[in-house]
Amino acid sequence: MTALFLDTSVFLGYIFPQDRWEKDATACLRSTMKKYTSTSVESEMQKKIEYVRRKVRSEILGLIQSLSQQKDRAITDSDVKRIGEGVKKSKIAPIIRELLNELMIRNENISIFCSTARTALWNYLAQIQTRDDEIKKRIGRVEFESWTRYEEYEEIRKELSEWIANDDDIEILLDAHDLVVINGMVLEFVTADFEDFKFCKDKIPSIIKIDRIAFLSGFKSHGDS
Repeated sequence: MTALFLDTSVFLGYIFPQDRWEKDATACLRSTMKKYTSTSVESEMQKKIEYVRRKVRSEILGLIQSLSQQKDRAITDSDVKRIGEGVKKSKIAPIIRELLNELMIRNENISIFCSTARTALWNYLAQIQTRDDEIKKRIGRVEFESWTRYEEYEEIRKELSEWIANDDDIEILLDAHDLVVINGMVLEFVTADFEDFKFCKDKIPSIIKIDRIAFLSGFKSHGDS
């Protein structure tokens, strides 16, 4: 029976509201197939969540501060474009853009935007916390089993390093490999990190004991009925 090994990016796609992978990550997490992850994934996930929390908070509070001298004037098309461009790489960008457009249509001023942006920020961070807590509860139950690897697999690690630049990715791939070695199963490695794996997705299964790398986009496992 085929099982899934969920990479960090799958959980983050679900945890971050309005993430580009939110819909696909939700579908993957709802799959009825047996799902595994690893303690390496859990550790990387928490580091990335904390990084995004700090970054988003800094971005939005900095934006509000930069507008503090302009609060009484109405929001214009220029504001929508300028502010939208300024936050376009932020995880919270879709929410801020939607908010800006809505307030401009209502002919609201910068002061209202600053107030509602601050509220949107706290709501966003609260949603992250809620979803993170939910995932933590689901990991460790029958639904998601978290695997801990003790073997280093130095030769395999060396071979993987010729194809994978990120050390965290290598650690997680080795976790998936170890899971198969110890338990004997057909395992699909599910990830949203297309750029990291697009040139080696067919090579990796010849190095470690996984069936294939499955990209999260439009998720459909070979094992799903």
